[in-house]
Amino acid sequence: MNAQKKSIIIFMGPPGAGKGSIAQLCVDRLGWKQVSLGNLCRLRAAENSEECKQIAFFIKSGKLVPDDLILSTVRSWLEEYAHTFTVLILDGFPRTLVQAEAFQKMLQTVDQLASIELKLIVLEIPDEKVTQRLMSRLMCSNKSCGATYSSLERTLQPEIEGVCDRCGSALVVRTDDTLEAIAERLRIYHEHAERMIAFYQAQGVALHKINVDRSLENIFDDIKQKLEV
Repeated sequence: MNAQKKSIIIFMGPPGAGKGSIAQLCVDRLGWKQVSLGNLCRLRAAENSEECKQIAFFIKSGKLVPDDLILSTVRSWLEEYAHTFTVLILDGFPRTLVQAEAFQKMLQTVDQLASIELKLIVLEIPDEKVTQRLMSRLMCSNKSCGATYSSLERTLQPEIEGVCDRCGSALVVRTDDTLEAIAERLRIYHEHAERMIAFYQAQGVALHKINVDRSLENIFDDIKQKLEV
């Protein structure tokens, strides 16, 4: 990958695929920047504006936040932070064909991103493994941190039970990690994923499929090999 050219790498995968953990490993070892749509939305949901209250409602119900709210959130972040990265991982955005098409147009209106190289990584894992992962997931209660842990997987457990390794805040279970909400999120993901992939292939975007039902080290090595970094 040309280190002098700005790149955006879209991480596409179902909830619980480990997008955040994989992205953090790339940040730590490769010096990339990462932004999670989930974290951006949760930060905005904690604010008091009417728009932010709407975001909070959709998050708690386990449904997709409407496109206009998502695009507004992403555009605001890009306009403020585009100068801070050479390679950016987008975790959880775009999630629909409408978002993907709007994002392509958005890139042309943000001066620093006008000539970016876009890549797509599709993280693949069986639905039953996703459900198991999410039912055991722990999140840092500090919204500006957003670290993720597992109460079952030994390699993803915190060093101190109930405490975030990164910032020392308490770990909590997400309110939308219920069986019903997980099933709905998986249904929504699969409904949109096929059309999203077809769109990016038609756009000539480089696409790489990664099996994420294995260790983080193996996943990371596969990503490096396929992206030639």
